[in-house]
Amino acid sequence: MREDLLGYLLGALDADEQRRIETELARSAELRSELRRLRESLEPLDSLAEPFEPPAGLAERVCASVSRWTEDSDLRDDRPVPSSVIAARSRAASGRAPGDLAYRSTSLSDAVVLALVGLAAFTLFLPALANSRYAARITACQNNLRLLGMHLIDYSCRRSDGQFPFVPIAGNRSFAGIYAPVLVENELIPADGSLPACPGSDIAGQSDRRRIPTLGEIDSADGLWLTRLQEQAGGSYAYSIGFVENGCFQAVHNRGRSQFALLADAPSMDVPGQMGANHGMRGMNVCYEDGHVVFVTNPHVQGADDPLRNRLGFAEVGVAPDDSVVLSSGMRPIPPNRFVPLIRLRSQ
Repeated sequence: MREDLLGYLLGALDADEQRRIETELARSAELRSELRRLRESLEPLDSLAEPFEPPAGLAERVCASVSRWTEDSDLRDDRPVPSSVIAARSRAASGRAPGDLAYRSTSLSDAVVLALVGLAAFTLFLPALANSRYAARITACQNNLRLLGMHLIDYSCRRSDGQFPFVPIAGNRSFAGIYAPVLVENELIPADGSLPACPGSDIAGQSDRRRIPTLGEIDSADGLWLTRLQEQAGGSYAYSIGFVENGCFQAVHNRGRSQFALLADAPSMDVPGQMGANHGMRGMNVCYEDGHVVFVTNPHVQGADDPLRNRLGFAEVGVAPDDSVVLSSGMRPIPPNRFVPLIRLRSQ
């Protein structure tokens, strides 16, 4: 089970295994304590801001250094030991084996060699472990995002018009994360299932915020509680919120497009580049309408559709059918403090 917990922390488990571990954690306080100990042991790796490779030629330099140490005669004391010293040592440590003196004469050089080898191994292993953990989290996040995308595609296929979950322009349901409660309502996600979360996100470690609220809970909530539910519902992922065409606000319809972003890691709109924290602001996973998932390091590529902003440069509804914009769970299609021309709602 310890190996399973480590895989859970590293994001190396598939969706079924992850749910199994979460069930066991809910039942066992001992497992939760073990998970906390493992997480604390891995916390130093989070301070590594960037994945990196060991310096070029490090292994060769260490081997050469080890060779110099072992060949250095100053590290060995081959002079004869006076008989008086031998007698004194024998009296001080009666019962010592005859070979102990020879061992003592070489212990310093052996210790230096072992220390250098250990340092080299640690220097080589730590970056590899950090890189492996980072890559495992990206892969696990992609698997989660791909599965969530398949649920959305399944939802669209059940509708005669091929529409994905609609984000209203006003009301309690007017937030990007509404897609998750809609999937629960249509029994595409278990009602007691966990929030859609990237293993590298803060939400993944918050057991008290891992349930998707129901549509009924959202409809009856108000004030700060409503805001919390809206921010929580979509987990750590962002959803495509729709577009305006001919003055009419519309939901996205499934056309199987390979360059239309349907879901993505939630962005951070207040940081340069707007990369979210799921992967240390170094990139984001994007699930496109045809179901494939790609890790993108620069979503603002000239000439390509920017999933974080519409063609006018705003983080709000698209301005054309092929203008995809994904927003974090609690964000509205159009900010309430932004003046826009009157937009008609298309009948849903």
